[in-house]
Amino acid sequence: MKVGDERPTWDAVTRAIEHANSRGIHILNLSLTGGHHAATEQAIRSFRGLVVAAAGNSRQNNDNNPNSSFPSSLRFAHLISVGASEHNDARGDWGFIFVGEASNWGRHTVCIFAPGTSMRTSVANGNFTTEHIINSGTSLAAPMVAGAAALMLSVNPSLRPDRIRSILLDTVDTNVHSGIFYFCVSRGRLNVHRAVSVAMLGGNQPFIPIRSAQDLNAIRNNPSGNFRLESDIFLSGQWTPIPNFTGILDGANRAIFSMRINRTGTSLSSNLYLGLFARLEGTVGRLRMNASLIEVTSNHSGNGWIRAGIVAGIVGRNGTISQVALDNGGDRVEVHRDTSSIGIIAGYSNGHIISSGVSRADLNGNGDIGGIVGSVGTGALIRGNSFTGFNGMTTSISYHRSNNNRSIGGIVGFQGGGIICSNEARNFTIYHRNSSGSPNFGTILGRRNSGTVADNRSSGIRLGYWGGLFNNTRRWDNSFSCQIGSG
Repeated sequence: MKVGDERPTWDAVTRAIEHANSRGIHILNLSLTGGHHAATEQAIRSFRGLVVAAAGNSRQNNDNNPNSSFPSSLRFAHLISVGASEHNDARGDWGFIFVGEASNWGRHTVCIFAPGTSMRTSVANGNFTTEHIINSGTSLAAPMVAGAAALMLSVNPSLRPDRIRSILLDTVDTNVHSGIFYFCVSRGRLNVHRAVSVAMLGGNQPFIPIRSAQDLNAIRNNPSGNFRLESDIFLSGQWTPIPNFTGILDGANRAIFSMRINRTGTSLSSNLYLGLFARLEGTVGRLRMNASLIEVTSNHSGNGWIRAGIVAGIVGRNGTISQVALDNGGDRVEVHRDTSSIGIIAGYSNGHIISSGVSRADLNGNGDIGGIVGSVGTGALIRGNSFTGFNGMTTSISYHRSNNNRSIGGIVGFQGGGIICSNEARNFTIYHRNSSGSPNFGTILGRRNSGTVADNRSSGIRLGYWGGLFNNTRRWDNSFSCQIGSG
């Protein structure tokens, strides 16, 4: 829809937005910035679809200059402001071509970054023909995000604009330069594949139906397939983890019950990954798991690590767990090994665990222990999750060893990088079951080696002891409202 030449008037832009709204257009891309215009703001506010806006190329912090970066600085639930990134995931800077120009940024006003530097594009040359040029700017980055949103709608037309926005922000790559990481809302760069994979959950694409325990077990024969639960699944006997899943499992808000994994002590010369999936490089979402148990009750010899979680032993860099709930009681992970990391959802994550919850569950171990995930790496995003007690049911994390000084947290045990943000831990007890040793503990995070921790909340956490005082511990915490007590 053409609204003018290189510099259209705000009145023309306003009429175009109103026209698009009347025609039921789902996505608007606004590759333009300028001073505030009240009528245009009202048209954007009233637009029923998603608005994607370029952040501007003035090498400025939009948090401090909102009026000059309109409309991208508007904070609406259906608007995404987009900055431009380089090929190496640094913030875009093309001042060597256009003097003084670089992508704008803003911790609170720029939502996401996308490729927008040295892009091959086409321009009209005035003779009803086009020529190809290399160009840079947030005007080129914004259509990347608008195109990703269109792909998401193509696989799931029921997505609301605010849901599209939240998925795009939750699925960014966070292993980026500091100029992006610290200066935008999502802390990352657009990842189209991850965003579309999460959008497919609940979408209209063909999925392989899972109607029985036999169907679920058969996933291991097609680990890159797309599957959807069509009924609750009840498992019996011992579950063998699916080795490496790269497809999509849509739980469709149904449940898998009674997964059981038991291991006895033996020599462990290589790493052991335990969960529904040993390793997850695909997407799992809208799934409930209840009454599941992973138990390694004797300390293995050998040099290998054990990573254990109900959903996955390891979530790899391409893996995503979204909207998964373990909330009906009876879930437990217990691993008696010093070199281990365990969580109710995952043992270790270098990928994304978002918008998931655990309640009425128990963890027992000797290694790094987290209510959601035992430990995380540089690519991890742990956002919007909860670990809680509920309705008087016991929820606890118990640490057994006295001589290896591991880390225990309500959300994550040990952080080796990545982002832990907007999570909540409440109403559970952390026990130290020995009289000596100095484990690191916190109501959100046990210990941070590197990475970012922000905007988490905790309350009603009881720090107990069985067999010794918990006062000997080293506490690393960014939360509040704890209570010291006995076991």
